[in-house]
Parts: sequence; structure tokens; C-alpha cells
Amino acid sequence: MLRLTLPLWIVLLHFSMDARAHEVDLTRVQVSFDGSSRFTVDMIYDVHAFLAGVRPEHLTPEDIERVRNMAALELAQRTEELREYLRRRVRLRFDDTVTPYEIAFPDVDPIPPPADPADTPEQKHASPISRIVRLTGDAPDGAKKFVFWASKSFGNIILEFVDTDGRLLHQLRVEKGDRSRPYDLTRPSVPIGRGQVAWDYLVLGFEHILPEGPDHILFVLGLFLLTVQLRPLIWQVTMFTLAHSVTLALSTYGVIRLSPEIVEPLIALSIVCVAVENILTSRLYPWRPVVVFLFGLLHGLGFAGVLEELGLPRERFLTALVSFNVGVEFGQLAVIGLALVLVGWARNRLWYRRRIVVPASTVIALIGLYWSMERIGLIG
Repeated sequence: MLRLTLPLWIVLLHFSMDARAHEVDLTRVQVSFDGSSRFTVDMIYDVHAFLAGVRPEHLTPEDIERVRNMAALELAQRTEELREYLRRRVRLRFDDTVTPYEIAFPDVDPIPPPADPADTPEQKHASPISRIVRLTGDAPDGAKKFVFWASKSFGNIILEFVDTDGRLLHQLRVEKGDRSRPYDLTRPSVPIGRGQVAWDYLVLGFEHILPEGPDHILFVLGLFLLTVQLRPLIWQVTMFTLAHSVTLALSTYGVIRLSPEIVEPLIALSIVCVAVENILTSRLYPWRPVVVFLFGLLHGLGFAGVLEELGLPRERFLTALVSFNVGVEFGQLAVIGLALVLVGWARNRLWYRRRIVVPASTVIALIGLYWSMERIGLIG
């Protein structure tokens, strides 16, 4: 029995050992060419965090204020250290030749004091997408291919190529530490088509669940464990999808805004609630889909933070939004499919609840509780 269910326990153990706040481990990079040899590469990067000497997720308003009040000499030294850091960890290649670039921080250097103290961020940490590193330079004459590389410290890369009007020409995802696929500099400057946008964002939505969404994976597993019959399970997942589709759309359009400091602990607590219910009862009560719907509203706000990080193409905004949501749904169904492969054969056995549902739900509840405490700031 232990051998047959070992893959499930390995997955849960991985989450328990790596229980950290839901975050987006990626950097968005936008590349443009001015029609001649001049290039501009904008990297969305929290410069304030580097200048303050802390990780972006740990950046506080006090850190930002400290950076604002740095002496000119110290600020210049820290800024030069950042430039050296970028030179070591970011490479731009044209036809396999590394090309030098100039570095600027257009919205950070210099750092003005806030005009109104009320403008100081109220959150405990600043958004990791609030700053830009700009790399500029000249491509070698006659260059035909461009390749971008950044070290693993920048996470996965969302690499976008835009024209001088900001229209999206091409987009691709680069795994952390890998080189991008070569971009053909001779290709016509035609905005990316609807089909390609749909596919790109569908893949991004799927990947946000598998393998990058431990919160959502554990929530779906919690739904799976209590529901022996497939039809009620699909109904719950459908309610969850409808709910997070609503808040994802409303948040993306700016109708609803809720701080991640509120959303993330509540998402973790939703995992706890579902897992505890699995332990306390073996019945699927009629209110379960309603509760799942309410929790789905919360998870949708979490997905919105991901889309804010990714950005949405102006010309294909709705297509990208819908496709991302469809990708999320496929990811959830994939989680259910994997769970069925691992333990589906045992769901009608008399010992299934005692040996699978209760122990697994206990582990899921403990992970969710740890996450909620970590996100509130009680531990970690």
C-alpha cells in the first residue's frame, strides 16, 4: 500500500518542505528595435530592493524610505553594484556574439522624495513589478538573430518583442537560466496574431497550475479526496473555475482590487478549510459547491496578481485573459487526472478513507496552516 501510494506522499512532502507564500518567480522583459541598429531592453525588476539589500518580497516601506534618504555617495555605490550585477548575469547576443549595453534606471535614478506622505505604500512590501532596468545599445551591422540570457536569479523569463508603437510582435517563455530561442531580426514587424496570443497565454495559465501553483494544486487535491464520484467532483471544479473567472476578470479590468496581504493568507486558509472538512466528514454536503465557489473568488484574485506580472497585450487583451483562464482550467483537470492515476483505483475500497483521505488531508491542512501563518507574518 505504501509503495503504491508513494508518489502522492512525495508530492505532499515536497509542498510541506517548500511551503512558502504564493509568488510569481519570473521577470518580464520587453525588447524593441528602433528600425536601425539601436535596441532597448526593459526588464521589470525591483531596483529598490537591490539598493536596500533585501529580497523583493521582503521590501518594506521603511526600506524604500531608507533608499530615498541614502547619501549620494552610498546611492551611487549601490547603483554601480547593481550595474555590475546585471553585467554578470544578463547577456545579449547578436549572431552568437555577446554585445555590450548601457544600463539605466529610468524611474529610479535619481530617487525623488514623495510629494505627499500619503503616497507612501501601505503594504508591507512593494510590488516586484514596480521598477524598470533599461539596457540600450547598438546591434552589430547586419545582425540577423538575437538571443537573450539571464541567470537563474531572475527566475523564468517572459520575453516580449514590440515595435516602436508598443504593439506586441512576438512573445516566448524562457526557463530560468536558459537562453531564449533565437529571434529573427529580419522578420516583418507584424503584430502577433490572435491564435498565437491564445496559445501563449493558455500555456502560461496551465503552467501556473502545473508545476508553479502549489496553492491551487493542494486546493484541487482537497476537492478530489472527499469526492469519490467523478460527476460531483467535476461540478465542484466547474464552480471553482466560474468563481475565479469572475474575480480574475474584474480584477484585471480594475473593478476589484484587494491587497495580496489579504488574499494570500485567505487562499491558504481555504486550503485548510477544505482539508479539515475532509477529515471531519465522509459525506459531500450540498453546501460544498457554494463554499468552493466562494473560495474560487479568492483564488481568482491570486491569479490576477499573476496576470499583472505577466502583462496583457493591448491589442489582444480579452483573448489573452480568456486563454489564460482556460489554461488554468486545463491545469486543474490535469491535477485531477494525475490524482486519479495515483489513487483512483482505490477510491471504492473500504480502507480508502482511513489510509488515503484522512492522512493526506491532514498533511494538506498542516501545509495550508503553515502558509497562512507565514503570510500573516507570524512565522518565517
